[in-house]
Amino acid sequence: MKNSKNIKYLKCDFFSPETYKKEIDKFNPEIAIHCAWYGIPNLNKKNSNLNLKYSKIFINHILKNKNLKQLLVSGSCFEIKKKDGKKSENCNIDINNYFANAKF
Repeated sequence: MKNSKNIKYLKCDFFSPETYKKEIDKFNPEIAIHCAWYGIPNLNKKNSNLNLKYSKIFINHILKNKNLKQLLVSGSCFEIKKKDGKKSENCNIDINNYFANAKF
């Protein structure tokens, strides 16, 4: 993707933090958006644990950035329990499966 003056897109290997750490440090963002999740639709234990491990590495690194004002992390809402058959923002988290536990 083309970068603008104020927006930088990083294409990297999520499982190789060295592919993005230096670039993040150089760009010094005010806002970061984390949208990575490997293996969808296979939400098994292995994929969930990999995503949890490498999301923590990314988040811990980006939070060291003193310029960062906001970190947005996307989600699928698969971890939300349904209330009366409908998902709602006021529902409880269901962490009874690997995927939901990793997301939580």
